[in-house]
Amino acid sequence: MKTMNLINRAVSFTMVLALMAAVFTGCSKNDDDDQGGSEDKGIVKMTVTTSGEFDKNKGADINLTVSSHDSRANYQKWKVNGVETGAEMNHTYLSDAFNGGKTLVLESPQTYLGASVNLSASTSDVGYTLSYKLEEKGKVVEEATIVVAKDKPVRKNWVFSNYGK
Repeated sequence: MKTMNLINRAVSFTMVLALMAAVFTGCSKNDDDDQGGSEDKGIVKMTVTTSGEFDKNKGADINLTVSSHDSRANYQKWKVNGVETGAEMNHTYLSDAFNGGKTLVLESPQTYLGASVNLSASTSDVGYTLSYKLEEKGKVVEEATIVVAKDKPVRKNWVFSNYGK
């Protein structure tokens, strides 16, 4: 439980930093500058798959959190496996969403000003395979397949910005 609290704090802290960076840089831009349309901004897309060995009852644990905001710092909706979510500060998916080996595909809106993706995976007992692919604007940012074991937790954080693009 302590690990989850630390992860949630880290995710919230990352989002606050991203929002602050966007606000401070947004304030320094001239009002006369062209903000551009959203058609060139693209999306952030995260695909995460756990193997069939993923069993939360055997110590498997995962936390996948995504978030984004627009130019007015409003939280945004994401698509999860093609279904649009509500606008929230953080869209978080835990072990139940991956139990028994499942895939989630999360997509940000094109109009994000700032977006973040946070992934952490661990196990206290039986290991499992974790595959992920992170894309921005149709280009692969990072892709990997790893075995999550007792002594090999995974922690990844990414932050994206469309400011000035």
